Amino acid sequence: GAKTRRCQTVTLKSGAIRAAARFRVKRAGRHPVVVSFAAQKVSVTLKVLPRSRRLSVLAAGDSMMQILDEDLRRRLAARGPVHVTADAHVSTGISKPFMLDWVAHAKATAASLKPDVSVVFLGANDGFGIGDASCCGEVWQARYAKRAGRMMRSYARGGQGTVYWLLLPTPRRKAFVSIYAAVNRALRQAAGRFPGVVQLVDLGKVFTPAGRYRQTMTWQGKHRTVRGPDGVH
Repeated sequence: GAKTRRCQTVTLKSGAIRAAARFRVKRAGRHPVVVSFAAQKVSVTLKVLPRSRRLSVLAAGDSMMQILDEDLRRRLAARGPVHVTADAHVSTGISKPFMLDWVAHAKATAASLKPDVSVVFLGANDGFGIGDASCCGEVWQARYAKRAGRMMRSYARGGQGTVYWLLLPTPRRKAFVSIYAAVNRALRQAAGRFPGVVQLVDLGKVFTPAGRYRQTMTWQGKHRTVRGPDGVH
């Protein structure tokens, strides 16, 4: 039938940076939502599941994800019927398929589990040469982006899945800084091919603003340790 458009006006309170709006949809499926503010416009697509089915979430990556997958499971469980599958593989990376071929693994996992949402945190162990290209020039970044893009395509499942890919915060060791920056640039390049489907989560803005490493930070009025002893996790 014809598409129905409905508009809501949401007012931000003085000093607030967030506001919530509720609306009902009549059927399951993908529903486009457009948010306009001043001269800015952001488009997202919401996927609505039937009431009878749990949301399937895949938490994939290296040891960085291994820290987060259980927290995801706990937090999401409080929000409704959600099933979280942990798929963390320590010390693996996109540029080191001799340990785990993530491109092939992502394709097989997505086909088997059919996740509605895939959360990926991967790249802290990368920096290995890809073909004849050593890290971390433009050729290496392009090849890394190609591999990451194939993974994103697998997890997206032709638009049936949504992907959240976490970018790497700046590490403490200077030897890793250029590698992590190159990985993030490659991921941005890859994600640009999947607008509205692959969302990048920039952890650097929160934990290492302006690329400055910090072991502790103030969060919700408390001074907290936010990085592991190794300066990576």
